[in-house]
Amino acid sequence: MKEFEFIKKLSDLNRYYFSNEDLGIGDDAALLGEFLIAKDLIVSDVHFKREAGLRNILFKLITSNVSDIAAMGGTQPFYALLGLSTDGSIDLENFITDLKYVLDYYRIDLIGGDTTGSVHGIFLSLTIIGRKNRFLLKRTTARSGDILFLSRPVGLSKLSLEKELGIAQHSIHPHYHYNQKAEVALGGLLGSLNYVTSCIDISDGLGRDLSHISEGSKVKIIVEEKYFDISYLEKFNIKNPFDYILSSGEEYALAFTIDKNYSSEFKIYRKQFPDILEIGFITDGEGVFLRKKDNSLVDISRYGYEHL
Repeated sequence: MKEFEFIKKLSDLNRYYFSNEDLGIGDDAALLGEFLIAKDLIVSDVHFKREAGLRNILFKLITSNVSDIAAMGGTQPFYALLGLSTDGSIDLENFITDLKYVLDYYRIDLIGGDTTGSVHGIFLSLTIIGRKNRFLLKRTTARSGDILFLSRPVGLSKLSLEKELGIAQHSIHPHYHYNQKAEVALGGLLGSLNYVTSCIDISDGLGRDLSHISEGSKVKIIVEEKYFDISYLEKFNIKNPFDYILSSGEEYALAFTIDKNYSSEFKIYRKQFPDILEIGFITDGEGVFLRKKDNSLVDISRYGYEHL
């Protein structure tokens, strides 16, 4: 059973206290009343190399959680519960110092968690709690005619990971991918606007993550190759630079859609976030496709990473 099939089967296990106003499995975070709740788990030698250092590892863990809140348009205050299982190879004093650094970066209060030992390896789990904004952003509410945006260029995380794993010797720091930042300010803005129709963060790859919006909203997504400047990738002399844009995970950029009738109004806010790119549009149908410069369409819905 693959990851997304497994998740779908789990989605029915909220049979006792869940209300119609709540939101459960299937989006970036759960909504209970006014609170958004997200959780991530990372494992040594699967999600990180110990040589990356505690600060980098913790930054990736906490960023992935904060990004989930941002993708729902959520806002501070942020609270966290931490789980740690270690084989004794962690210096706990250094762990606390590095944890404080990352919590301070995102202004998060640690309010609980659990610790235990492991026979081999390090396991880290974080649950984050944020607050619902004026509007809740979901994957299931994109509409035909909407304009598709990406908060910033993507692709470098995959290059960095390949460098760390020894797959290739790109001229990029091997720990670059640990330090991508969550779009806290942008997420807060999007959650305050009544014409943002859907949002997701790029954690598994642009193609695969957009497929969640396509499937949830029952729409077809067209990504336009002509909108992308790939010069920042071409300098690495890789064979297919655009593949990195489509498949690079753990970027934590936001992909979002807005009602086309508000495109002029949104231009005002884009001045605050100059890295935002218009990358495509929503139409009737299903699937996620790249329209190449020769007008051919390529299915990109499986470009990215699946965890199981």
